[in-house]
Amino acid sequence: MMLNRSLRALMAAALALPLAAGVAAAQDKKEAPGKVAVKVREKHGDWEIRCVSDKCVMAQTFKDANKRPVLDVTIRKLKSARKTKKGAVILGVAHILTPLKVQIPEGLGLKIDDGPARSAPYVVCSQVGCLSRPPLTADLVDELKNGKKADFLTVIEIADKGKIVKRVVVTPISLTGFTKAFEAL
Repeated sequence: MMLNRSLRALMAAALALPLAAGVAAAQDKKEAPGKVAVKVREKHGDWEIRCVSDKCVMAQTFKDANKRPVLDVTIRKLKSARKTKKGAVILGVAHILTPLKVQIPEGLGLKIDDGPARSAPYVVCSQVGCLSRPPLTADLVDELKNGKKADFLTVIEIADKGKIVKRVVVTPISLTGFTKAFEAL
């Protein structure tokens, strides 16, 4: 499918590293200038397996009431698990693109069911949004597979009665199909 300009930019930022080779290959095939062909290979619950060439990720795009994309989550599974210095096993990397105007120092929060919120830093912001790329440990993947609900937490500043106040914006994500989509990568 051909993506509109803003969603194409959002996908390019979110998929930049895992799909760089596939994007280049698609553009070499004389696609329309600036257009990238992203194909939905399959769907598992609320998660899609999106591919450019043979490079695939699992993804969900969350839209506001006006159907504009406000949060894009893509997950890239590593070919082989890696261990951190602290012994955690890394199975993949998430790429989460949020809207602009988030509080960078606060990071991006994730809360699964009634568990504690964890935070991941933003790595870059551009005109399409701010990107966080947290590693997916085996423990986190297990929590997501067994979870009933998950929320992304972003902190923004808004004007309220002449004062600037921080507000936490909660974006619920669906875990329906997470296990099957992750295993399909």
